[in-house]
Amino acid sequence: MESPSPRLDPWRGLSGSRSPSLLSADDSSEPVKRMCDDISKERDEQILPVEPHLCEGPIKSTNKLAPVFANPLRDSRIDPTTNSVFFSCQIANPPRLPAPELLYKRGDVRNDLEALGLEGYDLGGTVGGSGGVAAAWYLSGCLLSESPGVTLGAEPNGWLWLKIEDAERGMAGKIVECVIRARNGKAKTRARILLPEPPKPPGRPGILQSASTEVLVGWSCGNYDSCEDFIYRVDVKYPDVKPVASAWRTVGYTVDRRILITDLEPDQAYRVRVCVRNAVGWSPYSIASSEFRLHSGQASKIPLPEEEREWMLQWRQATHPFGLSDHPEAMASTATTKAGKAEHEAFKRPPPSGVMNELLQTGGLFPHLEAVKMLCRTEGLISRGAFGNDSQLMVLLRCHPALVERGNIPTQQPEKQPIRLPAFILAKITRLHGLESGDPLEVNARQQALLFTLLRSAAATSASAGLGGAPLFTQQFSVRTPSLLPQSLCLGWMANDAAKPTGGIGLSTWVPGGPLLDVLLARGEYTEFSVARWVNQLLSALRWLHTAFHGRVHGRVDFDSIHAARRTSALPDIVLTGVEPVEHFGKTATCFTAPELDSGNKCNALSDLWSLGVFAYFLLLAESHSASITGRQSSRTPTPTGGSPDAQETEMARRRSHKYSVTVLPGGYRQLNRPIVNLKSIKQLSKWGRRFVYNTLQEEPMSRGSLDFWLDNDWFSLKADVVKQLTLNTIPSKYLRVFRPTENLYGVVPLFSDETDPLSTI
Repeated sequence: MESPSPRLDPWRGLSGSRSPSLLSADDSSEPVKRMCDDISKERDEQILPVEPHLCEGPIKSTNKLAPVFANPLRDSRIDPTTNSVFFSCQIANPPRLPAPELLYKRGDVRNDLEALGLEGYDLGGTVGGSGGVAAAWYLSGCLLSESPGVTLGAEPNGWLWLKIEDAERGMAGKIVECVIRARNGKAKTRARILLPEPPKPPGRPGILQSASTEVLVGWSCGNYDSCEDFIYRVDVKYPDVKPVASAWRTVGYTVDRRILITDLEPDQAYRVRVCVRNAVGWSPYSIASSEFRLHSGQASKIPLPEEEREWMLQWRQATHPFGLSDHPEAMASTATTKAGKAEHEAFKRPPPSGVMNELLQTGGLFPHLEAVKMLCRTEGLISRGAFGNDSQLMVLLRCHPALVERGNIPTQQPEKQPIRLPAFILAKITRLHGLESGDPLEVNARQQALLFTLLRSAAATSASAGLGGAPLFTQQFSVRTPSLLPQSLCLGWMANDAAKPTGGIGLSTWVPGGPLLDVLLARGEYTEFSVARWVNQLLSALRWLHTAFHGRVHGRVDFDSIHAARRTSALPDIVLTGVEPVEHFGKTATCFTAPELDSGNKCNALSDLWSLGVFAYFLLLAESHSASITGRQSSRTPTPTGGSPDAQETEMARRRSHKYSVTVLPGGYRQLNRPIVNLKSIKQLSKWGRRFVYNTLQEEPMSRGSLDFWLDNDWFSLKADVVKQLTLNTIPSKYLRVFRPTENLYGVVPLFSDETDPLSTI
C-alpha cells in the first residue's frame, strides 16, 4: 500500500522539523485532531489521523515516541477492609537491547537488526520510566490531583498507579481514566470502580455428557460484565448412600464453566450444585441439578479426545483452589507430566555458579542453549511440528525450583535482587536439518526471538512484584496481568552451532490461559461485551507494536495467536503472540490476510486492522458462520489424501497406537475464504459493533479508519448503558468449534513414554 498524499498526512516531515502552529507544548494531539477533522469534512470521508509506519528510510534512534500502554487499566473493586480502590497501568518504554557488550559479539544480532531496519537503536540505552510525558487521572471526567484521600504514584518500568481512599458506595460504576500526553501524541485507558460484592450465583448445572463412572457437567456464568478472576467450586450429593444422604461433598474446583467428575459409581443417584468466588467471597449456591443416575451398561469413560482430557484435568480443574493459581510460587509445585514424578536430576542440586554469573550479566536472560539445558526441563508439548526438515515445536519448560520468583526482598536494592525466573517458560524450537544458511525459516526464527527481547525491555516487570502497596499473593489466587504482548527470556535466538546450526531455540513468557478459542469452548458462551473488550486490547497491542518499531513489525491476528492471559479470568485478558517482521510475513491464514497483501504489498497497521475485523466478525456472527460452514465441513477428523477408506482407517489407527498428534490436512479457519460483510446478519449487533466490522472489512485500506480512531470509539467506553446493551447479546460458544484448527493441541500435553525430549535433540 502506498503512502497517502502529503495533504492528507499531517505527520509527514515531522521527524525533521516541527511546526509550532501544529504542535503545542500543552497538548500536541488537539490541533492535529482539529486539522484532521477539517480535512475529513472537506473530503466527507474518514482519513487516517496517524500512520507513522508508512514512512520509508532508516530508523533513527529516538526516545520521542508516542506514548503507548503495555498494561492498560483493569476494573477494580473497593477494598471492604480499607474502603480504598487501587488502579495501575504501565507505559511501554522505547525498545532497548539488554547486555549490549555481549550481543555485539554476535554477528547474527547485528545482521538481524539491519534486516529489521532497527540498526539505529541505542543498544546501550538504559530502560527506565518513559520520560517527557505527563499523566493525568480522571474520575467520571473530573481531573484528580494529589490531595487527602487521593494518592498518585509512579514506579520503575513505566508503572503508574492511583489509590482513592474512603471510596463510597456511590462511586460504583464510575469510570477511571488515565491519559498520557507527550509531544508526539497521547494515549488513554479506562476502567470501572466496582462494589465489594461477591458474584451472582451460577446457572443451574446440567449434564453435558455421561458414562458409567464419570460425568461432564456444565452451567452458565451469571456475571457477563465482570472482568475479574473467578473460580468455581463443585459439590456432589449422593442421595442413595445412607451415611452421606443429606451431605454435600466438594469434588473439585475449576476455572471453566464445566467440570469432569470422575471415579463415580454406576447405578447411583447424584445431584450437583455450583458456587463461584471472586476476590470478595463466595456467591450463593446455584440451584441444584436434577437427580441423575449413571448406568453400568455405558462406556466407563466419556469419549473426549485424550489431549483435551489431559488439559482439563491438569490445567483447568484441581482439588484445591490454589492449584489453579498462575502465581509462580503456586505453579512451582504444580506437576503435569506423568514422567515428571521423577525429579529432574539437575533440580536436586543448586544451580551452577557459572551459569548464574552469566544470568546476572544478562539481567536474568538466558545467554546460550547450554544454560537452558542446565536450568530447565521439558514439562510438555503445546504444539507438535511435522518432525521433518522444517519442523517447529512449542514446548513448555519448567525452571529450576531454586530460581522461581517469590517476590522482592524488602531490604535489597532492585539491582541486587536475586535472579528470579517464572515457574514455566515457553520454548519455540526450530529444526533446520538439511537447510542452507539464510533460509526464511531460520531468519524468521532469529528475528522473532530478537523482537521478543526488545519487547521485554519495553515493558520489563516481575510477575510477583508488589505495586504501590498491593499484596503479592492474596485470596485473589492470581497475580498482576501480563502485558498485551509476549516477553522474551533469552538473548535472541540461541543456535546449537554458531557456524552451521541444525536447530535453535527462543524463550518467552508462557501464557497459561491457553488459546482463546479453546477457553471459549470450555466457557459455554460469551457476549458482545467480551468481544469489544478483546478488540480493545488487541488494538492497544497493535498500536504498541507499530509505534515502538515504526511499522517494521507486523502483528498477526488470528485464532492461533490470541491467548487468554490467565486461567482464572472470568472475561480473559488477551496476549497477542503473533509478532513477526514485516519482510518475512507468511500467509498462513487466507481469511485473516488483507486483500492488498495478495498483490505483494507490505503488512502495515491497515492490514492488521483488517485481520482484527475478521476476528470480531467471526466471533460476533459465529452461529451464522457455523451453519454455512458445517455443510462444507462434514467431518472434523482429518484424513490423509489418497488411498482407500480402509487404508485411511489403518493409517489413523497406526498413528493413534503411536500417540502421534500430527495431521495431514489443515482444518478450522484456515480453510475459509475472506468474509464478506452480511448486512442482514450484522443488524443483530449493537450500532458500535456494526460500525467496527463494516468499516474494518472494507476492501480499500484507507476506508478502514486507524488504530487511534477506533480506540476512541464508544464501543469501548464502559458507560453503564453501553455495557448493559452489549451484555444482552449472548453468543453460544459451541459454534466456534468449526474455526478450531484440527491439528491444534489442547493447552499442554505431556510427553509420551516413547517420545524423545525435544531439548535433547538440539
